Amino acid sequence: MLYIFYGYTMDSKLTFYSYTQTGLSFQTEHSVDEFGIPSSLNPTVKAGIKISGDNDFITQSFPLRGAGDVSSFDTSQIIKVEPKSNSCDFEPNFFPFIEFVSPEFPWLFSHGKVTNKGRLCPWLALIVLKKEDNFILETTKSGTRKAIYIKEKARDILPAPQDLCMWTHVQSMTLPDRKGQELTTSFSRMVAARRLDKNTAYQAFLVPCFEAGRLAGLGQDIASAGDNFAWNTDTDTITLPYYYSWGFQTGEADFEDLVRRLLPYQADETVGLHDLDISTPRGGLNLADLNLNLPQGKRITLSFEGALISPIAATKKWRRDHKTKFQSALEKMILTDGDTIISDSEDYNALAHDPVVSAPLYGRWQKELAYNITRQELPTWANEINFNPCHRSMAGTGVRVIRKNQETYMAEAWEFARNADTVQQEIRHARFAHSVGKSIHNKMSALKDDTWLRITTPVNSRMKEDGKKYTIQRTIEKSNFVPTGTVEAGFRRFAKSQDKKLNFQAKLSGEVASKTASDKKVIQNCITAAPSISSLAIARSYETLSISKSYEISSIQTTTPTTTRRTSTRRTSATRVGMGTIKLSSPKTLKTKELTSLNKTKLMPTGIKSNTIVSTPAVKTDIDLKKIATASRNKTNPDKAIGSEIFTRVTGVERPKTKNVIIPKQVKASLEFDQPAYQDLQKLNPEFFLPGFGSIPENSISLLQTNPTFIQSYLAGMNNEMSRELAWREYPAELDNTWFRKFWDYIDTPDQKDIKPISNWGKNNKLGSSALSASATAGEENIVLLIKGDLLKFYPNTQIYAVKAKWEKKDTDNTDSWNIIDRTLPKASHNKVRKANISDENIRLPLFKGKIGAEAHFIGFSLTDEILRGSANPADKDPGWFFVFEENISEPRFGLDVAQDYAPDRRPANYEDLSWGHFADSASSLSALNFAPIETEWKNRMKFQDGSVWGKNSADMAKITYQLPVRILFHADTLLAKEEG
Repeated sequence: MLYIFYGYTMDSKLTFYSYTQTGLSFQTEHSVDEFGIPSSLNPTVKAGIKISGDNDFITQSFPLRGAGDVSSFDTSQIIKVEPKSNSCDFEPNFFPFIEFVSPEFPWLFSHGKVTNKGRLCPWLALIVLKKEDNFILETTKSGTRKAIYIKEKARDILPAPQDLCMWTHVQSMTLPDRKGQELTTSFSRMVAARRLDKNTAYQAFLVPCFEAGRLAGLGQDIASAGDNFAWNTDTDTITLPYYYSWGFQTGEADFEDLVRRLLPYQADETVGLHDLDISTPRGGLNLADLNLNLPQGKRITLSFEGALISPIAATKKWRRDHKTKFQSALEKMILTDGDTIISDSEDYNALAHDPVVSAPLYGRWQKELAYNITRQELPTWANEINFNPCHRSMAGTGVRVIRKNQETYMAEAWEFARNADTVQQEIRHARFAHSVGKSIHNKMSALKDDTWLRITTPVNSRMKEDGKKYTIQRTIEKSNFVPTGTVEAGFRRFAKSQDKKLNFQAKLSGEVASKTASDKKVIQNCITAAPSISSLAIARSYETLSISKSYEISSIQTTTPTTTRRTSTRRTSATRVGMGTIKLSSPKTLKTKELTSLNKTKLMPTGIKSNTIVSTPAVKTDIDLKKIATASRNKTNPDKAIGSEIFTRVTGVERPKTKNVIIPKQVKASLEFDQPAYQDLQKLNPEFFLPGFGSIPENSISLLQTNPTFIQSYLAGMNNEMSRELAWREYPAELDNTWFRKFWDYIDTPDQKDIKPISNWGKNNKLGSSALSASATAGEENIVLLIKGDLLKFYPNTQIYAVKAKWEKKDTDNTDSWNIIDRTLPKASHNKVRKANISDENIRLPLFKGKIGAEAHFIGFSLTDEILRGSANPADKDPGWFFVFEENISEPRFGLDVAQDYAPDRRPANYEDLSWGHFADSASSLSALNFAPIETEWKNRMKFQDGSVWGKNSADMAKITYQLPVRILFHADTLLAKEEG
């Protein structure tokens, strides 16, 4: 019998109950007080019988088991503990708890009639201690039981006995089973409502809360225990036995607190830019050519742009006179072959005549650019990379990355080369198989159609005609062209073993008087169309004839189906055909009187029985013998069979463009590095990746945008330097390959590239244009959300996405099952606010993601700053977009929010606003508070939204402290800087 007194339903799937009693527990004469404490730990239950005809009961009192009867229990009753044992980052504002299989387990030895408040004290207690609580672990004298000895102030670190009934409840869940039907499960949970410190180690213990249970657990006499609790408000030292224990450590904060710490940071026009001083260039430039007679102290500076940049970044302009002279000097230094011809009359001078290692010409290897050309002959993009110091410095950054990581890259390249040898071996085998197969196929193709089909039976059963449902062999079997047995392996072996070629053509003698012309056609087809096919085919054709005169025919002798056991020397006693066996014999001439016994409408040799393989078959369809044989020849052609197979087995190899070449002689495998190129860049220095990264404050969130110009210049420099490195190492590959094409770490499309092969970059394409990008998305200036703080360090699975906003009136009750913290713009004069319009069509998921250093993360979206910002005026009907931080949905957890302020006399507005600050008036008083108090200043002045009351019973407490997943919104307008004016 199950009796549940009081509960709260959170939603259609989750319900909390304040306690559960089973059996006779609630039939006792004893009751519980206002704190749910039973009046007796050893109650009795009266049971009686009544004799028929007698009005009096015969009663007897029976004692019930109590807490003093328990010294230990089977730990298989425990389902789960929270936090997990030995975890090191538990949220300090959450409550540890333990769950049990049996819903009634915590109250199994708590007996009494419960009052209408729904309180019943459990016989167990969950306590949580830290090192500073001054306790030690010990064992009893018998050595069989474990105990905790608290040396001092036990009253402060143990929960108040009268509060224990508030933190133990039953949870009931309704979930669908495998068949889609709803299945309800229930279990019990015991919560430790202790306030935890940050970054502190704790040990949780499950202990008896009554003195009788304490003495029983220690192996002592319980006679003196009475109905007392194991501790009270005066207890200083105590030894408690424990049934179960686990340890854990707290972390820094919970999800909501970490997100609240993130403050919007508007990246101004300097974020993403560094000054590039080119007043005194190095590397061999002729300074005399750059003499502009600048005033003393005057500098020429440009802007070095990073991969991420502020949407309002303002780059510096280059003085026209300096630009002309600077680029002319660069042209003289770069566009030279370095060779000088010495005439016979000229003396050798090393400084003048030796070749000079000049600055690299970026794009030379991939686009096969020559050094002895003019700037006007270069592609537009190559001109910009090589003769604009800003872009050239971006490419030079890629060169530095290659030089720093050259050994790592080369190790990967040689590993790829080893795999390329394996691929080349497969290609050689395929070419050999194709050559041999082609020769055999050409010879066999000259065979007659019927012979070809018999020989190719094994492969015909694995091939289909183009556009057909069945295999070629199945098509043959479904036709009346040939019986199944004649194309089986056993029959072919038998036929091959004969001394002379078997001829199964029927020998017809006499006149055949056919009733119709079709009968003649059947016989003629039988004789001429398939003269070398088994006479079984002829027999099937004869089944449709009407015979009026006798004639002679060679027959086949048949037997009933038999099988023999396989031996080591002989497989069968006769050739296996279809469902039975046939035995071939020498031709026999049928006599006239034997013919009279033949069926007048069907010609069938007398030796053939109805249960043999040549019994009357079902009507089958005709086939085009030549067509199906041709299809078989085409399918077995090595040009298609082997040519297609090798490119299925070996991926990444280009098919030959020449029709006459089926399989290439040499594999031209393209080495390409799949690792996102930004990773080594930010490891080299985050300031190259995001100039001004160090000035962005901690625990901030801001919006930047990608810089396609940097990405293309940087990858061009990497590829150029990698070709030089591979040439130096004598790597066996074409050096015009584009080794690096991927810059970002794409989420849903990991194979997406950022640039086209450089060899495909057009002559008139400019840097930064989408014409150089591998896709439209990769070529856009995508928006990037930068999070610099601890959030993703502790919650790496946080869901982050963009969602379109909508305007709503301020008094609109936007009820949601999530805690929504709406970080909108400052208050405006109108009565509307922006809210998230969360629906599938309004959500934009991240495009790529990555990390900068150890604490910063960035997430890219295919959006622009104009779309995201929107308008602050509802009349414009463009509310912009939010960025959403959403906590992963997990199993139920309980706790209180981190204190943002201290107001013990102020009523919390709802569950989500309830924090530790509602129980203390200052940080110091909160630090002295160990447990969530049941009695508060606002308790009797408040009911929550659904009527639940703080401190009423454990079902109410479970519902109030239940921690919903958090969704926090940042509007893009608070994250985007505005241009001046």
